[in-house]
This record gives sequence, structure tokens and C-alpha cells, in this order.
Amino acid sequence: DPPGCRNSARVLNLAFYVETADVASLKDAFGSKFKVGTCVSPRELSTGAAFIKRHFNSITPENELKPDAIINQQACQQKGNNVNTQVVFNSGTRDILKFCQDNGIALRGHTFVWYSQTPDWFFRENFQTYGSYVNKNVMNQRLESLIKNTFALIAKDYPKLNVYAYDVCNELFVNGGGGLRPASNSKWMQVYGDDSFIINAFTYARKYAPKGCKLFINDFNEYMTAKTNDIYNMAMKLKAKGLIDGIGMQSHVSITFPSFADYKKALEKFLSTGLEVHISELDIAFENNPSAQATYFKNVFQLAVDKAGPGKVTCLTVWGTNDGNSWISDKKALLFAAGYSPKQAYYSVMEVAKNLPSGGSNNNNQNTNTNPNLPSGTKYVIVNRMSKKAVGVHWDSTDNGANVHQWTVNGKTSEEWICTQMSDGNYKFTNVNANKCLEVYNLSKENGGNIAIWPDTGATNQRWEIQDAGNGYVFLKNVYSGLYLDVEKKSKEDGGNIIQYQFNGNGNQQWQLVKA
Repeated sequence: DPPGCRNSARVLNLAFYVETADVASLKDAFGSKFKVGTCVSPRELSTGAAFIKRHFNSITPENELKPDAIINQQACQQKGNNVNTQVVFNSGTRDILKFCQDNGIALRGHTFVWYSQTPDWFFRENFQTYGSYVNKNVMNQRLESLIKNTFALIAKDYPKLNVYAYDVCNELFVNGGGGLRPASNSKWMQVYGDDSFIINAFTYARKYAPKGCKLFINDFNEYMTAKTNDIYNMAMKLKAKGLIDGIGMQSHVSITFPSFADYKKALEKFLSTGLEVHISELDIAFENNPSAQATYFKNVFQLAVDKAGPGKVTCLTVWGTNDGNSWISDKKALLFAAGYSPKQAYYSVMEVAKNLPSGGSNNNNQNTNTNPNLPSGTKYVIVNRMSKKAVGVHWDSTDNGANVHQWTVNGKTSEEWICTQMSDGNYKFTNVNANKCLEVYNLSKENGGNIAIWPDTGATNQRWEIQDAGNGYVFLKNVYSGLYLDVEKKSKEDGGNIIQYQFNGNGNQQWQLVKA
């Protein structure tokens, strides 16, 4: 959302998308590494729905969750008692949220605190257009209720929607970096005069965000040294308070600025915080040089692949589906030309995917579950992405310590696991045949530690964190060791041993949970 990214700046090309079988899906190609997203406007849902569903497993509403789209002045004046921000979703917002929910596409929310597209009356007494500006205490209540009421309305009207990330604050710093926007450029600073509104916003978001929703700070020109430092310092301040999960790099770049080396340097500095990084609004201005544009896109995708993993790069969002539906359509800054035809940039990006684990997307398979909130007590067969074989108990044993291996799916109860969510949000998997839990044997914390079954002890070596790997697959991270369920030596044979190993993101660490 750099200056100029507004509703009025966007001219939609309403050519209908016609699916072409030889144009491979972006989300299928890169889903083993990170989510692949796009921004969407409501009008495109009638023309490009098939394209969006084919290529993306994350959607950011371009304008429809920004403050000016969701806070209602009349309702605030009538019901807000000067402090309670009334949130109302218009038809465009509802269309996008419903589309995401109906198609199992995760939502990246954007945004609560922004100097732009936030009505001036939101900062004034009684929500009046010409009222006096309110004090910090009143504004804190308005900010809290904005965040609380937004999340509550999403939960009420779209209970199955996966809101996995949200930009709490957007573009806090002056364009080139060097400090927060001044009061002359930000009503937030005019009311507060310091960064307390940022801390408060993240505090409220942490309080009210749905389970599993990661909280982000998002900005542009993030590759300029002064801005990089601004973002880094604020992120570390928020991290020290336990309030932030990630940094959004808008990544509005051109083939001439910044250099890719400078872009990479910024991303690596952000990763050094220990927070996740989302490439949140990628576009690369064409400047009449398709080869240079293709190379830059390829470099960014390769960098994201190289830095992917839990707690690292977890999402790459391109800011628009095609050049005809872009806020800078004259710059031809996306992977697809107007009318959804792939460009040289698309084919260059797909070269990066050649060495990644293959496999189609299963996001719409009703028997497959990658939602962290799995229905407790449901039986699943746990199938490895690389080998296509199921996790089972050797020789159908019911003995304590019996080894766990992979085998061709055969319908036996020794390959079925009851998934139960624990009070801390993690899971245990109980073998149906043996009535014993999947565990890291002998409390190992070493790479190669064996996986076995044992009666439920309640210990954390029998507890597993489920992490979305994209494309209908998950990673299973042992809570005790911090290592991942893994097919030893990438075996594709019956009897291949199941172990734990440090994260590498390969197909032998990706699992599909198929209802038994």
C-alpha cells in the first residue's frame, strides 16, 4: 500500500479467465515451502474466481478490511457512545470473506492502524466530521473496539474462515525511513504523540485475534536502510512484549531499484529478529525489459524458497492477479498479463519450483484436514507426501515401544490414528489398533530419534504441533524435542522407518491427514 494504492487508482480489466491445463498452479508448485497469495477486489470474483482458486491459497482483501471500508460513521454516532467503534461489513467485504470461506482459502487481514484510508472523523469527538480531536483515553477505547468488533464479526458471520495472519499496523514510518510519521501526516500521531498507539494496537490484537492468527507489522520501502532499521527496532520492541509474530515486506520494487542484493539484505535482517517474514505485496515494475523483470521475480521466489520454514518466510503474496487488475497496471508489474496470460516472469518463477516436492493441491478435499483446529476424536490415516504411504505400527503390534514405520495404505486399524486436541492446543495421536500414543521413543532430542507407540503418559514427547505446509499437507512437530516427523532417508519403500529430524521442508516431512 504505498502512496497511490487506493480504490480510485485501480482500473479493472474484466476479461474472463479461461483455465489452461498447461499453466501450472503457483500454490501447487510452491506450497511445500510457503503460502502463495494475491490481493483481491470484489469485482474480480465474478471474472477470475477460477484463476484465483487455481493459483492461490491465501487472499488479502485489497481495500475491503481497511478502516474506511468497515467503520460506519452513522452507527458509531448512534450506538458508539463516543468510544465503541461500530464495525459494519459492506457487500464487497462480505463477498471476499465468503469466497475465502467457501473455497477453503486462508485470509490475510489488512489492516487496523494506517495513516491513510482512515476517516478523519474517527479521531474526533462523537465521531463528528467537525468535532474536536479526542484524547488518548477515548482513542484507546475506539482502537480496542475496532479490533475486537472486527474479529467478533468475522467469527460470527464466517465461522469456518481461516484468518491466519493480520497486518495490525501498516506504514508507520516516513516514506524513506527515519522515524514515525509526524502528526502532520498521521492522525494517530496527532492524538498520541508517541508510539503508544502501536503497542496498544498489538496488545488488543493479541487479546482478540482468533487462535492461530499471526500478527504482523507491514511497510513499504522496507529495503531502504533507514526504513529497515525503523521496522527492525519496532519489531524487536514488540517482540520483547510478546505481541508480534511477523514482519510484512510489501516489496513494491522495480527492475532498477532496489538492487536485489539490498532487498535480500533487508529480508535477512528481518529474519534475524526470529519473527516470520511475509513478502506481502510483491510487484516488480516492468520498465520495458521483460527479461530483467523475469530475473528479479525469479530471484525473489528463490530467496523465499531458500529462507522458507516455520518461523522464517511463510507466505509470498503478489499484489494482484494480472496486469489488468493492478494498482499500477501501466507498469505491467505482475506475473500474468491482462487477461490472465502467463508472462516470461511466470515461467522464470516456475523454474525455481522444479526441484521442490511435487504434488497437487488438496485444499478442497473434504477428507483432508490442514486446519490447526482439527475435530477432536476423529480418526485419520497419516500419509506421507513423498512416498504416498501411511504411518503404521510394525507387524500390527500392540506392544509398548513397538516401532512405527510407513506402509502402503491397507485399511487396517494399525494405520489409523485418533487425533485429540489437548488443552495447550497441541495434539496426541492414538493408534486405533493398539490404543497407544505416537511418541518420540526414549525422550530423544536427537536427529534420527525413533518413533514408537506407548501408553498415554501425558508427556510432551507424545504431543505434536500441527503446522500448515500448504497444498493440503501439514508438518508434525514434536513438542518435546522440537523436531519433525520424518521418513528416514526419504524412503519410498514399505517398511521405511519413521523418525524425527530437524526441519527441512521436504516431502518426507509433509503429511496428509485423511479421514479414516
